[in-house]
Formats: sequence, C-alpha cells, structure tokens
Amino acid sequence: MGYKRIKRLRTIFILTKEEAKEIDQFMTKIRKVSGNNAEEIMKRISRLIGGYSIESIRGNSWSSRFWGDTVAIYINKGDTYDNTILFNTRTKMPMITTMGDFVERNNNRYNIQ
Repeated sequence: MGYKRIKRLRTIFILTKEEAKEIDQFMTKIRKVSGNNAEEIMKRISRLIGGYSIESIRGNSWSSRFWGDTVAIYINKGDTYDNTILFNTRTKMPMITTMGDFVERNNNRYNIQ
C-alpha cells in the first residue's frame, strides 16, 4: 500500500480511509491481471469514486489481441479534465490523472485518435 497514494485518493475523490485503501489495492492488483480482469477492477473502482462508465482512448497501432488499438481505459467522471483513474494498457500502469491531460501528454507517443 502506498501511503501517499491513499492520501491523494482520499483528497481528490473524498473517500474514507477504507475506500482509499481498497482502491490502492485494486491499483496494485490491476498491473498483474489480464484484459477482462483489468476492466472488472476498473468497474469496481468506478463504483467507489462515483464514475459514470469505463471509456477507452484509442491510438492507431495494435498492442494486443485483447486491447487492440486501445491505449488506455479510464473512469468517466463527466468532464475531460475531472480527476479520474486511468489504466494505460501499453505500460499496464494505473494512474490518477485526467483524460485530457493523458491525451495531451501522450498524443504523439500513441498517435491518439
């Protein structure tokens, strides 16, 4: 468990300590699972942070049979620049960011559509 990440989760998403710990555990676990399981973990996190749906960010290169051209999946919080949890399918790294910031930072790297 990452104390700093738990504190950040609690602050950004206004969570209880237990909810933040649960999300932290999911964010650690998601790095070790396959595609379908990663989506299920993101759905569980979405319920905890009040997300609307799981959305994808697509590029123009193929990464795997499961993910296809999906660069990342993220929890839709209603606005492009709302803080959310995003899972980069290429690096298998979960992160706290905004969808807009991720696209701006990675557009050239992944040729995001």
